Amino acid sequence: MKTMKKCNVIDEIPERDMKIVIGDFNSKVVRNNQGIENLMGVGGLGEVANENEAHFHKFLFNKNLVIGGTLTQHKDIHKYTWTSLCGNYKVQIDHIPISKKRRSTLKNTKSYRGVDIGCDHQLHIATLKLKLKTPKRIINRIPRFDTTKLLEDIQRETFLIEYKNRFAVLETLRGEE
Repeated sequence: MKTMKKCNVIDEIPERDMKIVIGDFNSKVVRNNQGIENLMGVGGLGEVANENEAHFHKFLFNKNLVIGGTLTQHKDIHKYTWTSLCGNYKVQIDHIPISKKRRSTLKNTKSYRGVDIGCDHQLHIATLKLKLKTPKRIINRIPRFDTTKLLEDIQRETFLIEYKNRFAVLETLRGEE
């Protein structure tokens, strides 16, 4: 019997890259973030968590992510992402986790309830502000000089002649002014 190697796509992404995972995690996020401040902000919705919350928090912790939808403050109507068919239950179960390192990139997340997307979930939109850095160009730098060669008499004499010749041209230009 062959054993399958467990492959997780998010683990293959380099740490320097921004990770954004968008999906229906079916995990309620409560308002109280006490003890899990490193995983979420204060913008949660609801009072009672469900059984998926522990799995979701473990995933976030292991992948070094934070819940993007809880980092910004909004009215409750802009937080919930799912409504029951009867309309009595409104919960926040769709999330946009983002790399902890890049959390300042996420400026806003909001649910829009008036958009018809053909299911019982609301449209959840994130606004990002990327700060891209251009790669540093390699400038033709002046090479460092090996001054130990000047300790040799022949090299020192050659250098002094070259030095005097270059500045002699400048002296003639100054005399013309």
